[in-house]
Amino acid sequence: MTIDAAPPAAWPDAVVAARVGTAARAVGAPAATHPLAPGAANHVLALGDDLVLRIARTPAGARDLATEAVVLPHVVAAGVRTPALVWFDAGDDDVPAALVVRRAPGSDLAGADLAGPDAARLDGVLRETGRQLARVHTLGHELGHGAFAVPDDPWSPAAPLVRSLVTDGLLDDDGAAWLQGVLSGLEAAAGAPEPTLVHGDVAPQNLLADGAPPALTALLDWGDASWADPATDLAKLPLPALPAVVAGYREMTGDDAPWEARALRLHLAWALGRLRAPHPVTGGEQRHWTARPFSRLVGVLRFLADPPAGWPSLVPAPPAGRAPLR
Repeated sequence: MTIDAAPPAAWPDAVVAARVGTAARAVGAPAATHPLAPGAANHVLALGDDLVLRIARTPAGARDLATEAVVLPHVVAAGVRTPALVWFDAGDDDVPAALVVRRAPGSDLAGADLAGPDAARLDGVLRETGRQLARVHTLGHELGHGAFAVPDDPWSPAAPLVRSLVTDGLLDDDGAAWLQGVLSGLEAAAGAPEPTLVHGDVAPQNLLADGAPPALTALLDWGDASWADPATDLAKLPLPALPAVVAGYREMTGDDAPWEARALRLHLAWALGRLRAPHPVTGGEQRHWTARPFSRLVGVLRFLADPPAGWPSLVPAPPAGRAPLR
């Protein structure tokens, strides 16, 4: 058996290979496997034709699998397009955690240019993603936090981050005053949405699509699920993909909540936070479009250079004079 090589595994290959045998016996599947797209937290292997086995690389990966094992039965029962849980074992100090789910058809969107022409081609996929997220968030409101063993992930205001950029000599006072004004305006427009269950990692590599025209077949990997601002689920897709996602969301909910302001607030704040720890990423280390530290900020700039209807008014013009930095 070949174990994908990046990033490094915390467990020896022999231990991981033995775990494959255990999982195969537990679900009555052949032990023949082949690697699927590598994950940062888990080895991802096809177990026969119909199942997917994920084996934690590290203790953090084990926690993610445990979260997924709790959340999956709820979201599957609610009709969310996601593979059903077949088997889970939490492991221990000697063997890694492992989880088996049904295999969904299709390919992920990691290679799609969702900041470019592919956003239009995949409009139906993105709208359905919005509808599925509406199901997830509604489920959270209906069942309440106690139904899910997921961590709280409260929103942190961006003002302290902006102040730290000035204090550390990374940003001038005029730029900081304008930036804080933008973020304050977005926070005021966004309001204070009620926290709910969120997937937490709605990124291109976790969306599967199949067919012609492409249709969403599955939302994968619930290891980052948490109890948080529902707009968190709009923060890991490129901004040009979001008008279609938000449109699909509103088709399900009928609400007029300020999702545009909520999404842009998160994208901008997370872009600034990423610059605080700009660790270079080279080669094929990560498949996520924001893995490289400046990608999210450039994505915000590209989007705001030609925003769709409903978005331009969210960012004010630069002030004529210096405003105090509070």
